[in-house]
Amino acid sequence: MTNHIYKNGFARIPNFIVDSDLSIFQKQALIVLLRFADSNMTCYPSIAMIAKRMGVAEPTARKALKELSQMTIITIQHRSGEQGNTSNLYTIHLHNLMPNGVSDSEVESIVTGKQIGRAHV
Repeated sequence: MTNHIYKNGFARIPNFIVDSDLSIFQKQALIVLLRFADSNMTCYPSIAMIAKRMGVAEPTARKALKELSQMTIITIQHRSGEQGNTSNLYTIHLHNLMPNGVSDSEVESIVTGKQIGRAHV
């Protein structure tokens, strides 16, 4: 019998995000970006998709993303294609959220569960 909780996947949310001083909207935005992020910690969901996954209106999602960018937790690269604007490219810098200056690769190992060298971070 298939466990329905895991049928559509799940996301690992590091405790340092949950325990951080970020607002609830900032945490939600960051978690949504993490769900879409690739191994380079980049993703490009639309504002509409981010807002939908956060359960908020688009202006609330935009504000949370702008605040995360101002805190250097994410960078936002505005992109445009042949037909005009396209979704932004987001790069996540979780090490800027951690108190001890942990590297991006160490943070990635926390999020993905991969090991670095001999010790698991």
